Amino acid sequence: MDGISRLSGGSPGATNERFSELAEELARLKLDVIVSINTQTSLAVRNATRTTPIVIVRVSDPVRTGLVGQLCPSGREHHRREQLLRRVERQAAGTD
Repeated sequence: MDGISRLSGGSPGATNERFSELAEELARLKLDVIVSINTQTSLAVRNATRTTPIVIVRVSDPVRTGLVGQLCPSGREHHRREQLLRRVERQAAGTD
């Protein structure tokens, strides 16, 4: 890891404008990933970049706040779950 930058909702004088400025600065760095801890900073980072992956932590309702469209497994995970379910069903029926 080359470096860590931190945006904190508990910083004295923290404002949405300041978070936006700092998030834009992070976006310009072309980081591999940004980890954001709380709704306020997560929204600022999401608005600053649509290409850098964002890991959000301690956000109570990411769907309602617009951070994510929905909470569901990825297509790949869903496919694996379906395969496992079919295998269990075949085993239960004695056909596997």
